[in-house]
Amino acid sequence: MSHFFVAEHSFLDMILHVDQVALDKTGTITKGNFAVDSYTSEETLKLAASLEKYSTHPIAKSVLAKSEDNLYKMADIIEVPGKGIKGTLDGEIVLVGNHKLLDDNQIDYDSSNEIGTIIYVAKNNKYIGNLTIKDEIKDSSYLFFNNHSNLNFTMLTGDNESTAKSVSNELGGMSYYSSLLPQEKISKFENISSNGYKMFVGDGINDAPLLKQADIGVAMGEGSELAIDVADIIIMDNDLTKLSKSFSIASKTRRIVIQNIVLTLGVKFIVLGLASLGMSSMLAAIFADVGISLIAVLNSLRIIFGKNAHVDNKYREQLFNVLSDATMLSMLDTLYQKECTLSELNKTLKKSSGFLMKKLKKLLDLKIVVKIPENGVTKFKIADNHIKSILKLAQEHKSCAMSEGV
Repeated sequence: MSHFFVAEHSFLDMILHVDQVALDKTGTITKGNFAVDSYTSEETLKLAASLEKYSTHPIAKSVLAKSEDNLYKMADIIEVPGKGIKGTLDGEIVLVGNHKLLDDNQIDYDSSNEIGTIIYVAKNNKYIGNLTIKDEIKDSSYLFFNNHSNLNFTMLTGDNESTAKSVSNELGGMSYYSSLLPQEKISKFENISSNGYKMFVGDGINDAPLLKQADIGVAMGEGSELAIDVADIIIMDNDLTKLSKSFSIASKTRRIVIQNIVLTLGVKFIVLGLASLGMSSMLAAIFADVGISLIAVLNSLRIIFGKNAHVDNKYREQLFNVLSDATMLSMLDTLYQKECTLSELNKTLKKSSGFLMKKLKKLLDLKIVVKIPENGVTKFKIADNHIKSILKLAQEHKSCAMSEGV
């Protein structure tokens, strides 16, 4: 089964020269499975749900799921792109959306710095309250960013600063721009400097202009139809590691093309040289023409039937080797509990600094561990929560094995 679809073969060559990748957050990096985490009052929730039932946005569905009964009857519904929705209730204007919607209407409100998407509610030019909507980062996102440390990533999101910063830190500290309207995303993308090609990955209707403008636009298969229509590459499901596979296949395709060119020209020149010396036969000429073409075709079939050394599998294999190393596992177990300096690790593990540094270098290269400069001292810590979850599973497995042994 295909994991992704490429609109034109030229994009397989272009993808090898990508050095900048910009991504939308919701539905691309995160799961897009929204849920209301908190709200300031029942009236806030009821007003929000009463308006959001007229919206097709995924966030609207999460608000409705929290409060579907006894909703107000709204009139004069107007969706404000990138900001929210408004309507009237008994002649009074009700606003539901992000802070920009309230700013545009000059309504004072209590700004929230909670991590998540903040939905503000106002009625009759007065602030009523807010809701916090939360989402989760996909497991495939952790793997994708770990696999492509050679690329520069930028997240473009309409969410607030605290949410964008939290997601960025979870994934190793990529660049980001927050609180962006759809047209602002385009200008930020244009300002990203690149020495090769720029790629944009998104899934929503608002992402369509950016997908069309990027050198390579990548749409998630479960995204909007408009986004899929204008994209150059379509990931058939919402798994970002499938995009990793496109990089792998593009690289393999290029290698095979070069092999075929070198092989074909090499054999033809050899046979041509022998023919000029009167040492070639008709059989050799047929081989140089038909035979070498057949070999080139068979070699090309490796793209379809051969094994793709997918970077995801390589990363998992390296991670398995790390978890099989007693010293590195002890080191990670220590760092799982708290951040440590090299001397603290030395004291805990009772190993030489040189030996530990060699192990740390491998963990740093795999981005399992990261450095943190703090007051002139370098500390080490587990890179992100995804690695922590893997270590937690390893610890549970170890505990089970020990209990069974007893």
